Amino acid sequence: MTYDIAIIGAGSAGMTAALYALRANKKILLLESTTFGGQILQTPLIENYPALPNISGEKFSSNLHNQIQSLGQKITYQTVLNILYQNSLYQIQTKNQIYQSKTIILATGTASRKLNLPNEDQLIGKGVAYCATCDGPLYKDQNVAVVGGGNSAILSTLYLSELCQNVFLIHHSSHFHAEDLLLQKLSLRPNIYIIPDNEITSLNSTNKVLSSITLKNRLDYLYHSTLSKQNLTATPQNTYHAANRTLDVNALFIEIGRIFPSTAILKNLTLNHQIDFDSSNFIITDLDCKTKLPGFFAAGDCRSKSVRQLVTATSDGAIAATSAIKFLS
Repeated sequence: MTYDIAIIGAGSAGMTAALYALRANKKILLLESTTFGGQILQTPLIENYPALPNISGEKFSSNLHNQIQSLGQKITYQTVLNILYQNSLYQIQTKNQIYQSKTIILATGTASRKLNLPNEDQLIGKGVAYCATCDGPLYKDQNVAVVGGGNSAILSTLYLSELCQNVFLIHHSSHFHAEDLLLQKLSLRPNIYIIPDNEITSLNSTNKVLSSITLKNRLDYLYHSTLSKQNLTATPQNTYHAANRTLDVNALFIEIGRIFPSTAILKNLTLNHQIDFDSSNFIITDLDCKTKLPGFFAAGDCRSKSVRQLVTATSDGAIAATSAIKFLS
């Protein structure tokens, strides 16, 4: 079977692309390696999507999934290993099968950026986490930390403050990149403590479980809520130890950005054909989500662009599908 459009990735961009392609009566292959929904599943509350205020990421994804299911589309859960382009057709290789398609929409999204500390990988699931909504409930009534300064970090901090005893928000600068409305909400949570102008230098464990983090700079003050100084003697349960600059926490949630992880599956395409990447390895397209390779489109967070939000992901999905439909006509 030769598909009209193969969509790799069933996040917000991929499922939106499928929705538009299905409505144009195209034969679709929708591939996903893990679970549908993508990064938005990690967002506890979406407040800035037009006409859908206060919807959870999980609910948004479920609604979109139900929408494409109602049109008869199923998701094929297989990991793509390689993509070839021969005789004006794309060969998509997975572990179990080779699929053929006239066009491709790559919507693989991004992966969490790591701190790259020595024992970070060993402590994943043992105190180190990248998804507050996934792992936050495991640390109910405990002390946790979040590192990061953007919307995701602030949203995670706010979410965790409803579950955990205390939340320490650590950022390498005193300037946060999150929306002002989100930053204002920090002042309403008395159990949030902000540590600006600092970095984490090591993750410390006891019995192979995270027990504390070491900070680069000595703390003379903690900042409570609206960055008002608070003496360290008032630190919750004396969690900070000045002698070795350690902060006792049961979990660390890392929210320092995203990276594009899917360049490996494009190796053969980039060797034999021209696909351009920016300096951060995101795929360069035109405004219609087209690459320089005929019939190959990129949508969502894997695409090079200045804004990565839910609304831009769904927009990319719609544009990429429309462009693919025009290509096929």
